[in-house]
Amino acid sequence: MEEKLIKILSRIDLPTLHRIAGIVILNAIKSENKGEDERELSKILILKYGKQIFNEKIIREAIINSLTNDEIRLLGSKCKLKNKHKSIYSNTIDFFTRGYNIEKSKIFIDFLELNEKYYLSEIIDIRKEKEVINAKYGEEIKILSYLHPYQKRVKDEIMYRLYQKNEKSFFVQMPTGAGKTLTALECVVDIFRRPNPLTEFKIPGKNKYIVWLVDTNELAEQAFQSFYKLWKLRGDRIINSFRLFKEFNPNFTIENGGIVFAGFDKFYSILSDSNSEHFNSIIHLIRNSELLIIDEAHHSLAETYYTCINSFKHTPYIKILGLSATPGSNDKETTLKLVELYSNDKISIRDENWNPINNTIKYLQEEGYLAKLSTKILETGVNTNESNENRVLIELASNSERNEKIIEQIKLANDQKESTLVFACSLDHVYALLILCRAKGIHANYITGSVDQSERLQIIESFKNREYFILINLEILSTGIDLPNVNKIIITRPISSPNLLSQILGRALRGEKNGGNKENTIINIKDNLLNYPSASYLYEYFEGAWEKI
Repeated sequence: MEEKLIKILSRIDLPTLHRIAGIVILNAIKSENKGEDERELSKILILKYGKQIFNEKIIREAIINSLTNDEIRLLGSKCKLKNKHKSIYSNTIDFFTRGYNIEKSKIFIDFLELNEKYYLSEIIDIRKEKEVINAKYGEEIKILSYLHPYQKRVKDEIMYRLYQKNEKSFFVQMPTGAGKTLTALECVVDIFRRPNPLTEFKIPGKNKYIVWLVDTNELAEQAFQSFYKLWKLRGDRIINSFRLFKEFNPNFTIENGGIVFAGFDKFYSILSDSNSEHFNSIIHLIRNSELLIIDEAHHSLAETYYTCINSFKHTPYIKILGLSATPGSNDKETTLKLVELYSNDKISIRDENWNPINNTIKYLQEEGYLAKLSTKILETGVNTNESNENRVLIELASNSERNEKIIEQIKLANDQKESTLVFACSLDHVYALLILCRAKGIHANYITGSVDQSERLQIIESFKNREYFILINLEILSTGIDLPNVNKIIITRPISSPNLLSQILGRALRGEKNGGNKENTIINIKDNLLNYPSASYLYEYFEGAWEKI
């Protein structure tokens, strides 16, 4: 840890350091006797914020307030501020807290004589909004996956609905780890390989679009890459693949069909603003699409999702396919509306005789496609009378004895080289667990919403490559991210949502035949176990609703 930075932060007064660190973190790590003085608190802040520490306005302000009169005058002169003695601090704080940019960060970091890694950096995304996919002569292509018989049966049912049924929409339910993305992408490949209908001039008609809508940038990129590899292997022509998420804005009015991987937030923001320069492009895309695929479709009734989905309803001949492991919500009325949105038509996995399966997860586990889950209970002895979920999470996260027991399990997993996902109670709990891991010499990493996507992808790739074994997060890794090497999941928080719990358990369900493990471990905290359902129960949780309309 950089000694110079510790000394700079140690000059900040103790109450301010306590306030920046946060009461949850300080209580959570109490057993390590950290946070008792300026130096220890400074180390905590460095662990909490990393190289982004100076992106925090409150820290820049606190450092400026800790400067001597001579130091503040020198800094002010570097900013070309004409300061009178009484206003020198406030003017300098104002300069560095309003409109903090790359230039200002260089002035500040250079003044503090710190490494340039603390500069506010502009992350350059080298990815393209449009990739033209075409296999090249002599190119070696590795088969990374193929359809298992149960996936082929699901695919056949999907293709039947696309071409032989009149309903516009339908739903596909497959457990997490069972290959929803691959199965759907195989359908996409087949659609693109079929000949376009001939026009009146006896030539193939214009190419259409297929839109794949997801709720996170990571899932969009993951699906994009999966299709790229699959089309290289199975495609029979050049095809366009588009990114419509983050800062990517393809102009579909000048393109000729292809597949579009879009984020709901991006799609919704453009669709909601008719004055947007990209609005006409989105309308053109909607009007010229033949298939809309909704990933994590149990969210379909949320305003953002529903607005996007509904915009396709009047597109001629459009089909809408929803994908999810959990086709419903806690609220029965909401589930019934979801059933109606997808025409009360749900495809589920069938056995080799095409019969419905009573316990899908058990069937796939016995066949080796999903991992068996060994659940272990961690006794904490913690009791809480709180009923408000947020207050419960804060109380649990702040309990240092409870955290020590969690760290014991994390250390055991690390010593045994088990790739482990840890789901924390809160954002500050993520940092607290990270600090405690570092104190025990455990090489752990973390992902939160504030971590930039490119950095997240690097962290995830390193985890997949087993460069470290402990990855701590809040909820961001609960959906969709492909992590086939997970051996263990530690759930440190109570979860009341069947959808969320199912998705978290699903991170450990990838079986040997799908590139995962024969058996994985779930560590449940005992004070979390009120009304905790099993993975199989969760999968069947919404079954009855799809038979009521």
